[in-house]
Amino acid sequence: MYILISLLIIFFLFKLANRSTSKNPREMTLEVLTKTVESFLNNQDRPYDWDDFLTFPISDSKMNAFRIECIKIDDLTEPGKEKIRKLLENLIEEFSKTNK
Repeated sequence: MYILISLLIIFFLFKLANRSTSKNPREMTLEVLTKTVESFLNNQDRPYDWDDFLTFPISDSKMNAFRIECIKIDDLTEPGKEKIRKLLENLIEEFSKTNK
């Protein structure tokens, strides 16, 4: 019985945490996003930086779409990282076009 109650409490805590993060996407600049991704690609990130980046929604729709595409890449060896590099280049190019 105690196990069931504990599991229910844990379930509701996770639901509450997920609800608050999805309602409050974080603000992020392109520079911060680029630095975060490049740190990961160059194996210079701190533990959990990449997981944090993938986990929390970003308020900018283009950057959040990039984040979602990164989530879809399962292979985090060099071929997968090359896909992420290309996605990042495309994102930077897209931002440069819209900011001219």
